[in-house]
Amino acid sequence: MKITICNVLIAFLLLSCQPTIETNQLEDSALKVIPMDESNTSDDMIIVDSGDNALLGDLYVINLNDQNAQKLLDSGEMGYQHFGYADWSPDGSKIVFSALTPPWEIMTANADGSNLQTMPNTIGGQYPAWSPDGSKIAFSTWKDVSDIYVINMDGTELVNLTEDFPLNALDPSWSPDGAHLVFHAGESGDDFELFTIAINGLDTEQMTDNDVDDWSPSWSPNGKQIAFLHRSANDYNEINVIDLDTGNISQRTTEFGYPDLSADAGLCWMPDGKRLVMVSEGSVYVSRYEGGVIFEKIWKGKAFTSFPGCP
Repeated sequence: MKITICNVLIAFLLLSCQPTIETNQLEDSALKVIPMDESNTSDDMIIVDSGDNALLGDLYVINLNDQNAQKLLDSGEMGYQHFGYADWSPDGSKIVFSALTPPWEIMTANADGSNLQTMPNTIGGQYPAWSPDGSKIAFSTWKDVSDIYVINMDGTELVNLTEDFPLNALDPSWSPDGAHLVFHAGESGDDFELFTIAINGLDTEQMTDNDVDDWSPSWSPNGKQIAFLHRSANDYNEINVIDLDTGNISQRTTEFGYPDLSADAGLCWMPDGKRLVMVSEGSVYVSRYEGGVIFEKIWKGKAFTSFPGCP
């Protein structure tokens, strides 16, 4: 498995003190459907990239209240091959995403798709993530190696946070207080593990350590958990969650309980901190934990659907 996930990720990109691990099994193995309820608001919008193949992808916005989706930005119509890795600004008025011509570059737009702009000094940039205060973007760039960068919204003060980090670092996610990033990293041909780093580039901490891939992390809104994808020994992608107070890791999916829900690239927390958004085989799902994991399929996308962005 070590080489498989790395090769898959690289192909998609180039279209382009360890915690104690305590695993809690799911208590309910039946796939349930949950209705959207009065706790949902008009801000319950997620954004995903979706296309017929890995070289082509457009951005779609899905309203969780009525489960309707609309295409926000068509990459081909604008002279690009792929739009993806989208994230919302903290106030929900804008999006940031990566665009492939090639090369990759980072772009911003209004939430309605207007005012499309390229961010200066972000050539090769992927996995952009908007800082909680709205002032910066974190992203990763493949050059000789992959590093995590932070840049101001006007393209100034580009800082390489992982310049002295020995591994390829990808896919940053901000802590809610804006003080740290979590990302996955590994050597070429080896498995990915999760790490955190302070925004000053110091205090790097390894969060996972095993022989399979841990990747695509997302920090919870309350700052107490990190959700991520975990590749099992038989090539099944589970959703795991780290409790940062205890270091315990619990599963949100298992192959036994959810054989059709092997998670694809990317996941994110909804602002309520109770729901996770994931993608499996082109479909977008929302899950919550209520004595067991409950899933709702909210949208059937195209074959290559990935990297959901939550408000």
